[in-house]
Amino acid sequence: MTESPSVGVLVAALPEKYQPIFAHPELSDGSSRGCEDRLVLIRACARHLQAELGRPLRVLDLGCAQGFFSLSLASDGHRVHGVDFLDLNVHVCQALAGQNPGLDATFEHGTVEDVIELLEPDAYDLVLGLSVFHHLVHARGIVSVSELCRKLSEVAGAAIYELALREEPLYWAASLPQDPAELLSSYAFTRLLSRQPTHLSTIARPLIFASSRFWYVGDSIGTFNSWSGEAHAHGRGTHHHSRRYYFGERVFVKKMTLGMGGRAEINLQEFHNEAAFLRNPPAAFPAPRLIVTLDDSSDVFLAREMMEGRLLSELIDDGSPYDADQVISELIDQLVILERDGLYHNDVRCWNVLISGEGRAVLIDYGAISQDANDCSWLGDLLLSFLITIKEILERRIVPSTPGREPALDFMSLPPRYRNAFIRLFSQDQSRWTFAGLQDCLAHSGNETTPVPEWTVIYQHLQGALLSYNTRLRALYMQTEHDRVELTARAAALERVRETAQQAQESLAALKIEAELADNRRRELEESFQQQAAWAKELEARAVSSEEDGQHLAARVVELEAANASSFARIGELEVELEERQHARELAEFLAADLGRLTEERNILQVKVSDAQRLSEQQETTINELRSKAASLHRRLERLETSRAHDRRRLKELQVDLSQRVQTMGSSRARVRELEAAVEVLEGQIDRLYASRSWRLTAPVRWFSAKVLKRGASPVGIPAPRAVAAAAPGDLASPADAASEKRLAALDQLGSRIRQSKQ
Repeated sequence: MTESPSVGVLVAALPEKYQPIFAHPELSDGSSRGCEDRLVLIRACARHLQAELGRPLRVLDLGCAQGFFSLSLASDGHRVHGVDFLDLNVHVCQALAGQNPGLDATFEHGTVEDVIELLEPDAYDLVLGLSVFHHLVHARGIVSVSELCRKLSEVAGAAIYELALREEPLYWAASLPQDPAELLSSYAFTRLLSRQPTHLSTIARPLIFASSRFWYVGDSIGTFNSWSGEAHAHGRGTHHHSRRYYFGERVFVKKMTLGMGGRAEINLQEFHNEAAFLRNPPAAFPAPRLIVTLDDSSDVFLAREMMEGRLLSELIDDGSPYDADQVISELIDQLVILERDGLYHNDVRCWNVLISGEGRAVLIDYGAISQDANDCSWLGDLLLSFLITIKEILERRIVPSTPGREPALDFMSLPPRYRNAFIRLFSQDQSRWTFAGLQDCLAHSGNETTPVPEWTVIYQHLQGALLSYNTRLRALYMQTEHDRVELTARAAALERVRETAQQAQESLAALKIEAELADNRRRELEESFQQQAAWAKELEARAVSSEEDGQHLAARVVELEAANASSFARIGELEVELEERQHARELAEFLAADLGRLTEERNILQVKVSDAQRLSEQQETTINELRSKAASLHRRLERLETSRAHDRRRLKELQVDLSQRVQTMGSSRARVRELEAAVEVLEGQIDRLYASRSWRLTAPVRWFSAKVLKRGASPVGIPAPRAVAAAAPGDLASPADAASEKRLAALDQLGSRIRQSKQ
């Protein structure tokens, strides 16, 4: 694609070329950041999301800069709307969109916060917020920006954020939260896509996918209808809020965080257990299909087929009917299948049993399946733990699990068939305590009453003692929790008391200083009073007058103290004003140097323009000479046309050469016209600068630099700028000076561009 002069001029006027220029590699050199690596990840996400929705996406690019991501996604067929607070960026984006009319891309000049506040629900499928929100945090605070992200989580399908970190050595870093994910806490699902290097420091920034509607694991995207931080109602923070579960119509997704201290190792082990089991489950075990797994070193994700049914614990809690014998029989069948393959489920609980619509029981929580033949509870033995689960199923009551699982091991209270089976099993050697052995004992046990061994009496006494111990332990645990909460409250109160005491000490120190000052003042007054008393003794006749003088003197002292305080305040103001004037002087020196450089550049540019005009005149003379030569050759051709075929061929060659020269001269004239137009634009901008308010306001500074400091004087031969209105001696540079400096920099870039084009 040939370079458009208008785009080149707009790019040259940018204060910073942050991104590559879309479809213009010749203009992309010197851009602050590369974008191709992030574009690959964003395009992949957009492609998977498009496949899930079945249509092109509606994309909102917040802080679009020069529009590289917006136009790249639009070239993939998506409809994109970009927003940026800098109008120069928006002008570049609109010019690029005009060069590519086939792309569905629009751009808007505005602030991120204003755009978010006006968003309607479901207006966009994907939002991009790449390295823009840390500026908002610095300006508006963490709470305000978190609220903006919450609004995005509610109205947009998904978002990709690139977030700055507090560790970066930049001025806004102190305003950022310790964990950047705090800004995205309102999203149900988040995933770290990568860590991206920047041009500002060696610290890489996280690129995060966030959504409250879609899960994104590996190369798969799907929707979820609900999610929870607990797998079941009896979780009660067992995993310290390090897990999230997402429920869709056909897919179940589990996310486990690896950054939660002691839970990291447990989460990682259970992730590997579940992935390994679902990849190769035993043939007869009713396991769901594994879809995808992901370990990104920060979190682990597992997506599998969603199984239909309700948890057995939910049926027990709400009193729903189920066939207890069938449930126990099917659970034992599945445990025997695992046992034959050398696998064991170390967490057989009612909340890990799924009851289908047909009443069939399926054992879930595949992360608890491993080759370790131990239960996760303090009991350790799998059969004793399963005995408690059987009692829960038969009695339709889940035993307490806090602080530890209640040891409800009294099998004598079970129905006769189960009681006889456990008596038969526990009468054998412990090496034969297996699920296959329990299955065999149940198969050979009936409902008849059998003699009870004497050892069961001791067992019952131990059961009662364990229950009593567990009751006391639970009470102690509850008391400990109560004490912990109370201690926490007391610690907070103590901290407040310490803060109050510190403030009181500071106030006391201030009061002591004031007391010392008052004491000094009192002594001074006492001395004055003694003098007045002496005068009173000597001049008793003037006692009344002396008393009035003393009162007047006290009032005068108060006035002097007030005047003294005012003087101190004035001294502070003068110090601030002195610093401001010193800063203004430094700015004036910089401005004088920049102004001298600008006038020198303008002088050189005018010389170049004169050279271009002379070159144009020479080219016109050459054209006239070539035309005369062509006419002469034509007459010569007429004389020799009948006799010389060679001359005829030579004439054709001269005609071709003439045509090429005429075309060359036409393009030279067009180039000269472009240069003249650029020079007129430059001169017009310089004239507007001279006529601007900031130029007039800084006139005293320029005069001071030129006349007093002897800096920034106009070169010889360059006309001085037009006269401006005199400003007050105390005027300082206005905020418009910063804009003037940016315009001068843009003009400087434009002049350099014109000189390079001429060369």
